[in-house]
Amino acid sequence: MRCRTIAMLTAALLLCCSSPQAAAPSRYDVVTDAQARAAAGALERNLQHYQLETATIATYNAMQLNALIEENKHLYVIGERDQCQFTPDIEARASKLHIPPFEYAWGEMLMQGVCVTKDVNLGLDYLRSAMDHAYAPALMRLSRFYETGYIVRQNRPLAMAYMKTAAQLGSALARLNWADMLVRGYGGPQQYEEAYSWLYGAHFTDPYLQEKSNYLQKCLEERMPPNVLVRARAAALAFN
Repeated sequence: MRCRTIAMLTAALLLCCSSPQAAAPSRYDVVTDAQARAAAGALERNLQHYQLETATIATYNAMQLNALIEENKHLYVIGERDQCQFTPDIEARASKLHIPPFEYAWGEMLMQGVCVTKDVNLGLDYLRSAMDHAYAPALMRLSRFYETGYIVRQNRPLAMAYMKTAAQLGSALARLNWADMLVRGYGGPQQYEEAYSWLYGAHFTDPYLQEKSNYLQKCLEERMPPNVLVRARAAALAFN
């Protein structure tokens, strides 16, 4: 009976993952706001679906793993707290079902040698697959790689495109990082208004992140004309 239940679960997840709604444009430098919102909505619906479908399995579900990734605790929990006991399940959901949080976690496990033999190139492939499924943490990680030239050839325009796309997908941390890139000299004045409106009125539970947000807002305020600043604040209030 258990085998039949797992088989039915696997079939349902495969069907869900094959949905064209879960796909996102690969050309992140030309993604539109509408496309980003659609991709984010599809991903959120799929994560909720995976949570319900995996609720009876004694391992991480997609929502739990996504929360760990957003807090940057996933490798510690997988490797240290849980002593690698769920490694086969993570690999299966990444390689067979292509669930974005599992692709991301499996990619990082491979790249850092957590619970498995280190394989940087294969890990990078899994991060890129998660990125192609519009997973914001993967976009942010690859943005950092391309900005610094770590593992990949340095490509700052691509780093900007990936971080901005992650911000468009609604990631609060990506929006913070995008504003940080602008303040550090990336992009141009035409991008300040949108970045500011994303941060204005946003609240971070982490005191450090909130302080950083306040600092970045002040930096952007100093670079925008008064009328643009008023417009950006109005847009932020209307959206929130």
